Amino acid sequence: MFSKRADGVVVKGGDPIVKLTSHIMPYRYDAMVQFLLEARCEEMDKYIHMMSEKGIKFSYMHIIMAAIVRMYAERPQLNRFVMNGRLFQRDAIYISFTVKKQLTEDAGETTVKLKFTGEENIFEIKKMIDDAVVENKGDEKSNDTDGMAKVLNKMPNGLIKFAVKFFKFLDKHNCLSRKIIDVSPFHTSCFLTNMKSISTDYVYHHLYDFGTTGLFVGLGKEHMKPVVDEATNTIVPGKVIKIGTVIDERICDGFYYAKSIKLIRRFIQNPTLLEENYIVPEEQKVYTKKQLKAKKKEQKRLVKAQKKLAKLSAWVKKTQNNHEVVICVFLCRILLQKRLFDLYILFAKLIDLCNNKGMKVYSISDLHLSLTCNKPMNIFGPVWDGYWEKIVADWQKKVSDDDIVLISGDISWAMKLEDAQKDLQEIGKQKGIKIYIRGNHDYWWKSVSAIRSVLPNNSYVIQNDSLKLGKYVFCGTRGWTMPEDGEHVSDEDKKMLNREYQRLELSLKSAKDKMEQGDELFCMVHYPPFNSKLEENRFTKLMEQYGVKKCIYGHLHGKSSRSVKYFQRNGIEYYLTSCDKVDNQLVLIEEGENYEVWLSQRKRSSWCLQQLWKTSLQRMSWIQREVYALSKVQWRIHYI
Repeated sequence: MFSKRADGVVVKGGDPIVKLTSHIMPYRYDAMVQFLLEARCEEMDKYIHMMSEKGIKFSYMHIIMAAIVRMYAERPQLNRFVMNGRLFQRDAIYISFTVKKQLTEDAGETTVKLKFTGEENIFEIKKMIDDAVVENKGDEKSNDTDGMAKVLNKMPNGLIKFAVKFFKFLDKHNCLSRKIIDVSPFHTSCFLTNMKSISTDYVYHHLYDFGTTGLFVGLGKEHMKPVVDEATNTIVPGKVIKIGTVIDERICDGFYYAKSIKLIRRFIQNPTLLEENYIVPEEQKVYTKKQLKAKKKEQKRLVKAQKKLAKLSAWVKKTQNNHEVVICVFLCRILLQKRLFDLYILFAKLIDLCNNKGMKVYSISDLHLSLTCNKPMNIFGPVWDGYWEKIVADWQKKVSDDDIVLISGDISWAMKLEDAQKDLQEIGKQKGIKIYIRGNHDYWWKSVSAIRSVLPNNSYVIQNDSLKLGKYVFCGTRGWTMPEDGEHVSDEDKKMLNREYQRLELSLKSAKDKMEQGDELFCMVHYPPFNSKLEENRFTKLMEQYGVKKCIYGHLHGKSSRSVKYFQRNGIEYYLTSCDKVDNQLVLIEEGENYEVWLSQRKRSSWCLQQLWKTSLQRMSWIQREVYALSKVQWRIHYI
């Protein structure tokens, strides 16, 4: 009847044979294909043990569900369903699973459905699973699915049959309400049953004809069996887990399905691959009609804001020879509390232009703070004795409130964000604007939005985006170990290098969109962007392509052939800022112009304007906080 659904969009084009099978096999139980997946458990056991030592409790369920989510993100064709002869692509990844309220025979069960974007890492997925289990465990607890089931069960038997048939009719003709779809565990990408939790072997579970379930996974208990040791090519005893999968063969061809299932095995046997957030390509994202309408509305709003900001910026540039008058006018308006939106944007722009005259940029990295855990750094040598106190003393001596301090990763030893907050607050107490990127030991760095919500004032993080302050634009990524010339690169390292290259390119593109004439681009990376011979590679060439002026990195400690504190090549200045390599002192990256010198050179500045200018400088930090406190203004200025 209708081709538009609340939970997906029609797939146009595609293989005609695959599309024809939905008419040859109209029911889901006609098209079930079974596949047994066997995976080695040794790497999962090692990962679980490693995480337990860090205070994080993982299980097979966490790892396998994270692997399934990542598989759907990388293999989007599997996230489809057939309804009434049409093939649909889901708008998100949904995983349903059953939770036993109590571990007793007479205890009830409930079903939980989690929604994922595909960009989540294993830590975020683990938290979502744990939270769902806690919310639903216990006889006294219930969710929306339980509520709907209770309402239906209060009806007479004949009325229940009618209601179910009516729901099926609405679903078949794409009229089923979004609210019902959201609470229905049968409208899901994958239904997972954990037979291992009750010490039972895997099962091949049938697919439900009601709903849209395209994959059913039965997780069984592990077994010992002979396996091939790839290192020695010999038969050895190994621990193996068996997973029974049943799929609707109408949603994709057999080759695509087989490769997708093998990808799950790869992630299960290499859980560390799931620690990084996955970037879903824009062309793979699916939007329903309502979501598409909201997205277009937001794009129009941002375009309008960009045009308005460009117009105001052009006016500011014309009046740069008379900055004092402009600042005085807007200071008066602020004091009169005429807080118009355009006024805030323009005033913030003026603050950026004028503050830049005295803004200095410093950098230091690899702080490895451990205020919430016992991780002393002096075990690595005397250079780490009282290192943070030395850094703070140097910080207070050099940095002013208007200066910028770049911190290129390895910020805290904490494992969780709530523990890292104390370290971030300790850094936040120091003067200046702090900008962070992630390091290889920042295990607490999971969700960027969560980190930004707890950052102290005047602190920012960069991941896949950029930040503009005055004429300085900052971008960056974590990076990865660069291979030596002729060195064999493993598949895992290749994947990490490719992913970090994509992230660097995203950040550079974001920075390029914000740059104006005369702006300077700084790039922060944690890992050195070259090997021990300082050889050029695609990372350095990409930075050169986008016109990076300065590259700041850390990660290196102790004796290393790459421990050159500063060198210049092809127009880029490279700075090593690991705190132990720079004697626990902040490195000056860029020295701004002095306010008083700049002001004295202004021929049009009268004595009255000079006095008002000095007064405005004293008020500048207060006004800056006042302007930047408005989240919408901050977003539009720094992230448009």
